[in-house]
Amino acid sequence: MIRQLEMKNSAAASAVWALQIPAYKKEAGLIGFDGIPPLNERVEDLMASTEKFYGYFVGEKLAGVVSVERTGDCVMICRLFVGEHFTRRGIARKLLEFVLSLPGAGRFEVSTGEKNIPAVSLYLSMGFTETGRTEVADGVWLVRFRL
Repeated sequence: MIRQLEMKNSAAASAVWALQIPAYKKEAGLIGFDGIPPLNERVEDLMASTEKFYGYFVGEKLAGVVSVERTGDCVMICRLFVGEHFTRRGIARKLLEFVLSLPGAGRFEVSTGEKNIPAVSLYLSMGFTETGRTEVADGVWLVRFRL
């Protein structure tokens, strides 16, 4: 079940943070770069974020999170991650499908590390196309996608 998270609530923000840190540490290992901005966030940063957060729950347990920002009909997917005990269950795909069904959305944008093969594969399989690359550190490339 997917539902919007009230990030002004410290319990919700703490739950997201507790899932986010291990997920982004895993991504950092995949891409060989530990400068991923969410790794440096605190619960207070999540509480102050302007992103809208949605959580995927298995029972009452938060299993995955997607956050978005909207500008007109463009939806920027800011973060998408799944808890380490919930991987390989299709949760990231379900969260992405949820975002793609948001009312009034006409275009979607997302970026990820070039070496984050699971994420790159997911976006390509959902019809996203690459729109560019940026080197964020020596040999570390960020790939942008659009649908």
